[in-house]
Amino acid sequence: MHPGLAAVLIRAVAPAFTRLTRADVAQLISADWASYTLSTESMAEFTRELTGFDMSVLVGGRWQKQPLWRFVRVDFGPPHGRRGCAPMGLEEIRRLPEQTRCDVRLIERLHDP
Repeated sequence: MHPGLAAVLIRAVAPAFTRLTRADVAQLISADWASYTLSTESMAEFTRELTGFDMSVLVGGRWQKQPLWRFVRVDFGPPHGRRGCAPMGLEEIRRLPEQTRCDVRLIERLHDP
């Protein structure tokens, strides 16, 4: 998800609710990875990014890291359908509970078509 976009989406809908108790934002990245020519360095950097991202969610007012196997199902509609998604902590999301009084979980799925 583009940095900042998840927080913008949540802030945009928050005023429509008296109390926003939960906000889930999901993203599907669909790329034909086989069509790209990537250097060894680029592949190593991409792998580091994937293995190093924060899988924290806000539960009961505390940020808790989630295990790698902790996925939720999200329906992205046609043509992608339901996909397993992993939590992905983003820094702009950490500030939202104070701004919107909601528990926030951001889920993102990297998907090969």
